[in-house]
Amino acid sequence: MSSNADFSRLYRRLLRRETHSSRAAVTVVVASLLIIAAIYLCVEIILHVAGRDPLALIMPEVIKTVLNPSEVKQVWLGVFAAVTVLLGLFLVFVALRSGRRGKHGRVSDRTLLIIDDRVLASSEAANLARVAGLPSQQVRVAVDKHSVTGYLTPFSGVELTKQEPRNALRSELDQLSLHPKLTGKVKISRQGAI
Repeated sequence: MSSNADFSRLYRRLLRRETHSSRAAVTVVVASLLIIAAIYLCVEIILHVAGRDPLALIMPEVIKTVLNPSEVKQVWLGVFAAVTVLLGLFLVFVALRSGRRGKHGRVSDRTLLIIDDRVLASSEAANLARVAGLPSQQVRVAVDKHSVTGYLTPFSGVELTKQEPRNALRSELDQLSLHPKLTGKVKISRQGAI
């Protein structure tokens, strides 16, 4: 029989898997292209050593160009360099981007709760609209990794304080106790709606 610690460990791993995106597809594509290129070069080298014709008729020209790049037009060297730099920048971007999906979660002894950020934003917007006494069209909520920000647009000429909506938002976020922990902020528009 499994203990609560086993469930907790499993749920934490599942939470990590659900809230972070994998870079496996890009890794597999890049590794596959490198393996294919290496195999092709090995075959060409073996054919050259054996005195046979190359698979690609342009291979001798490519070898000559690599060994003596001064014969190549500068434009083609520039194009090759630009493509190589762009490919390198793309791979660096993929490696360094956050990899975070728009989800938050909570783990307890025997349950795992995962909430999409859009669902959380919709729920908090409805809660803020109710607390502030505003229609839902005048409330917008943005959720990011560590915060939930509510944007309220009061009716023209009506004073709206931040305190009550902010307390309601923070109270609800504390009750949910999601991971990563969320802080609540409320911003009130200076221009009112009619």
